[in-house]
Amino acid sequence: MSQRNLKWVEVNGGVAELIDAAQKRGIHLVRLTDDKGHELFAASQHPFQTLC
Repeated sequence: MSQRNLKWVEVNGGVAELIDAAQKRGIHLVRLTDDKGHELFAASQHPFQTLC
């Protein structure tokens, strides 16, 4: 699994570009907000599961 912050995503083509690239590669994405309110994107070859 890898993660990037929203600023990195915006500098590298934006959310739409990230989603498009992930779909082409079969990568699963999740958008999260950490405890400090920062938006993060996590990517994995395996699906994410929401627990609660």
